[in-house]
Amino acid sequence: MKTIVWMHEDGLRQLLPEAPAIFVFEDKGHSLKRIVFLYECLLELDVVIAKGDVETLVRKFAAAHGAERIVTTFTECPRVTAQARELGAEMVNDDPFIAAAGPYDLKRFSRYWQRVERKVLEL
Repeated sequence: MKTIVWMHEDGLRQLLPEAPAIFVFEDKGHSLKRIVFLYECLLELDVVIAKGDVETLVRKFAAAHGAERIVTTFTECPRVTAQARELGAEMVNDDPFIAAAGPYDLKRFSRYWQRVERKVLEL
């Protein structure tokens, strides 16, 4: 069964390196710094970068590749989860970049970084 990967901002990793991947920028009001950060991350990956409606562009990408299966990284984000459900995408758990005990405070990167910095720098 042919598969494509839909990457979203909570999963910027090569989930299935052998499968074609797409990332879609939406008009969500991100800051320019956030857009540049995402774009620079995407440039390091083998991924098609598009802008527009996620459902429409991911479906077109799947059709163009003859894919019957869409896979994406699991996230707690309600918007992405709803889009995945609408697409019929399979959400898979990815290995975390770094494991830290307890819940994360993801509202500010600096709070997260304070908890994981030592472990990350040991890598």
